[in-house]
Amino acid sequence: MLKKLRKKKTSKKILILLACVIIPAFAFWGLSSVLESKKERMYLGKISGRTISIQDYRGALDGVKNLAILQYGDNYAQVRNSLDFDGQTWERLILIAEAKKKGINVSDKEVIDFIMSYPVFGKDGRFDHDLYKEILRYVFDTPARTFEEQTSENLIIAQLYDQATKGITISDEELRDEYKKLNQEVSLDFIYANPLDFLKEVPQDEATIKEYFDDNSIEFKQPLSFNIEYVKTEILPEEQIKKIFLQLRKKRDNFAEAAGELDLEVNSSGSFAENDPIPGIGWAPRITSLITKRNSGDLIEPIEMDNNYYIIKIAQKDLPFIPVYDAIKDQVKTAYVKNTSEKLAKKRAEDAQQELGNLYLQNPKSANLKEIAKNHGLKIGTTELFKYGSYLEGIGSSDIFWMSADKLEEAQPSEIIETSSGYYIIEVKSRVPMDQESFIADKEALAEIVLMQKKQDYFSSLLRDLNKQTRRF
Repeated sequence: MLKKLRKKKTSKKILILLACVIIPAFAFWGLSSVLESKKERMYLGKISGRTISIQDYRGALDGVKNLAILQYGDNYAQVRNSLDFDGQTWERLILIAEAKKKGINVSDKEVIDFIMSYPVFGKDGRFDHDLYKEILRYVFDTPARTFEEQTSENLIIAQLYDQATKGITISDEELRDEYKKLNQEVSLDFIYANPLDFLKEVPQDEATIKEYFDDNSIEFKQPLSFNIEYVKTEILPEEQIKKIFLQLRKKRDNFAEAAGELDLEVNSSGSFAENDPIPGIGWAPRITSLITKRNSGDLIEPIEMDNNYYIIKIAQKDLPFIPVYDAIKDQVKTAYVKNTSEKLAKKRAEDAQQELGNLYLQNPKSANLKEIAKNHGLKIGTTELFKYGSYLEGIGSSDIFWMSADKLEEAQPSEIIETSSGYYIIEVKSRVPMDQESFIADKEALAEIVLMQKKQDYFSSLLRDLNKQTRRF
């Protein structure tokens, strides 16, 4: 049945649009755990001055879940663990509130026509009401009235998108630039300064390193950190897991003993920082978010994740602090040497670039990369032909090099290009320009893709701005 959802055609445009707007791929920690963490609060936040209740949130969450089923069809079970249902729920609430402010509405007929356009709800090419009710019950687990209200909201969000992006256009110059990125090739000669080549020039006496620590002590501030104890169970009926939680909470000061009475094993994470994976569990932003808001000794409500329930006790919570120098001498030395070698490499590259630039101004053909590199103790290199979006062996992403090369004339040295592997000055060795006839032939198809991306980027920016105006309690 779900496979049919993936074959829909009439509604495909709106579903793709909604997917781009409110179904990005992030981490999903279970619908029940999303709600569980919010049950103690009647109100969860404010959007456009309106208070958001747990009921509002629950309704939007159900709408996001059903939209994901429509979008992914039979793949939903595989992808749901990679969806940020909490984030998407807030985005849905924000977009609906914005649409209401702008007076956007849809008629009952539009909703009915849209639902009837799904082949999954039809037999022999016609809408089948009994089949519709059956699918809502067994696939979506949603009453018809609720599903129709959610569909209305989906159409309203789509209209908001259309209204917000209708004035966005693509110029011929933008199309040409995008086509050039896809098709034009370039090869380079370059000078580069690798910080690793300057390590021997870094003074490493104790006084200098201590001075670096005194001037940059904030750099060594230790983040919020935790040590948690937890029990993990298989998925159990809700009443059973609640009973286990209540028994553990009664004896939370003797967590291990209470767990032992229930034949549960207690695991200890050891110390980990706020932005680190949790030892024994892995990356778990939902857990980290919850324990950040609680105190040492607190027991966290059951969290459903990866087909297990986790009940967590915060054994220790350490606030951020700056250690004394003697405790982190080696760390300070490593940071100092790295920072200083990078500065030396950058300064040497700047000197070389200045000399190259002066020579180019005097005579564009007089600048010799090999000679300048030798004068400043730098290395030289070359590349084969490459396009934008490729990988340069030993260097990294080609994008910044391609973009810089696109602005250069013959024999003209670039400004310094800073990357994780060092500092580069490039010259264009050769170019294979884009084919003008192919551009004209592909222009219409490319325009559709580029315009869609430009609209999505604009709408994503609008959503980020709206998100900043939202208060979450």
